[in-house]
Amino acid sequence: MIRRRKTLVKRGTTVKKQFPEVKPQTIIQHIQAISDASEDIGSIEKLMLKIPESIRVIAEYLKCTEVQATIFSMIFPMNFTRSCVDLEDLSGVMKCNPVNLGARIYDFDALINMRLIRKEPVDETRYRKLFPQAWKYHVLPDLFDPILHCKPLVRKESRVETLFAFLETISEIIDNRERAVYSFAEMEREIHTMIAENTHLPFVTQIKTFDLANNALYMLLYMSCGLIQGSVAVSLPSMLKCIFSSLEDQIRIRKTFLKEQNELQMKELVSLEEDVFQSDRNLILAEKSLDLLFPDDTLILSKKDEKKKPGIINYHDIPEKQLFFGKGEQHSLGFLEEILMPDNYKKLKLRLEEKKMPGGVAILLYGAPGTGKTESVFQIARRTGRDIHQVVISETKSKWFGESEKLIKKIFDKYRKLVELKEIAPILLFNEADGIFSRRKESNNSAVDQTENAIQNIILQEMEDLKGILIATTNMANNLDKAFERRFLYKICFEKPTVEARLHIWKDKIPSLTNDETACLAEKFNFSGGQIDNIARKCIMKEVLHDTTPNIDDLFAYCSEENLQTSVQRIGFRK
Repeated sequence: MIRRRKTLVKRGTTVKKQFPEVKPQTIIQHIQAISDASEDIGSIEKLMLKIPESIRVIAEYLKCTEVQATIFSMIFPMNFTRSCVDLEDLSGVMKCNPVNLGARIYDFDALINMRLIRKEPVDETRYRKLFPQAWKYHVLPDLFDPILHCKPLVRKESRVETLFAFLETISEIIDNRERAVYSFAEMEREIHTMIAENTHLPFVTQIKTFDLANNALYMLLYMSCGLIQGSVAVSLPSMLKCIFSSLEDQIRIRKTFLKEQNELQMKELVSLEEDVFQSDRNLILAEKSLDLLFPDDTLILSKKDEKKKPGIINYHDIPEKQLFFGKGEQHSLGFLEEILMPDNYKKLKLRLEEKKMPGGVAILLYGAPGTGKTESVFQIARRTGRDIHQVVISETKSKWFGESEKLIKKIFDKYRKLVELKEIAPILLFNEADGIFSRRKESNNSAVDQTENAIQNIILQEMEDLKGILIATTNMANNLDKAFERRFLYKICFEKPTVEARLHIWKDKIPSLTNDETACLAEKFNFSGGQIDNIARKCIMKEVLHDTTPNIDDLFAYCSEENLQTSVQRIGFRK
């Protein structure tokens, strides 16, 4: 029989149970071991000597130095009870001099650069950046799940393969700035890292050629991110609040936009939409930005189309239309179309430049209303592959002194840029141009006279320096100033259509007419194409409303009404 040895325990004493020491097995257990060992340790150096195995495991896991692994392992558990940790918190646990941690500040910065911890933005109105008491840190939220579940850390690479992946990452960076996860300095570092690592993307290469100051760069990126997310326009105040923490900076930058003095506006990369409330106005990417930054991205094309202003008419959107003219107009328009064919125009421009002559072409189409002047411009543009930049005359006038001159100057500045950007120069169209090309006022007594004369002087100089194609149409050529007449290289008169031309127009507009009916109408009524078009529209209205086709008597009635409309006398005195 084996006797057990009895241990006598003095009555009244407590026996402390001894448990075998369990070695850490998981990442979270190693971090906990380092955190437990850090209590009252006195310094980071002593902590590294006390528990070297766990520190080595964490360093390998995080792919950092052992000092950095030690700092990370102290911050991580503390983030469970507080959102961020400062040097006072860490030194209080370790019972060490805060300078001991301050001496390792470069290791804190290294952890930030490796995207393992973040420095919390501070209230700079209360603290200066140099004050260590303002430094607060927290572990990135994305790291908690893999550490707690012993999964490998997946580092988010700065280099991406597509424009959309690039802008998605930029959007996350700016979003983190808005939510105060990043400080402004951290946002800057992240953005510039993304740009440096993705120069293989044409978008990034183009952004760099703009040579923008940092603030302008961040705003252009913000707007580009908004575009791929479906926001054609962005609120100026919202954007500034999102990017810039300082209210003073927000107000200063907003003023530069409202005065049209911001770098992005001066380089014609963005424009400010008109609005009743100036402070709430929206920013939109200009066509230059869209064309240069998103030239081949089909998913952006719809957004680019949304940004086309009403004055821009794409040649492929112009429907084909048959026009009928007399021999004189046909010959002149055919010659004009031949000149404006891209290859011929390029040769003409080079030859003119060789002869030291102006390379621009200005054309005047004049004649009675409804004779096809404007439609001729559209059809020539369609056949020559040229877009049209149509000027709305009323939009060149402003009640504010000096604004009208700016508006007309902006029209020509924009057209000049379009000519530079487009391989085939668009047409600058002034429709009903007599409203702005009329005779200059001899007296400059009134502000209106001064403004109109100033506008015309600007247009005259721009026509002299024209690099593209300007076409003006008017029903009142006699009202044009002589100085404008000289600057039009070609002047084409549109007469009322001949009987033969009217035959074709009637047959084209109302195909149901017999040859005899067509001949009768063409001979009896000396109508323009526009007037015949009015009558054809009335026929369609009757067909729609009464489900009957107008007969020849109805047509004669419509023609009589049209004659009455054209015979109305002007009210007022005649000279």
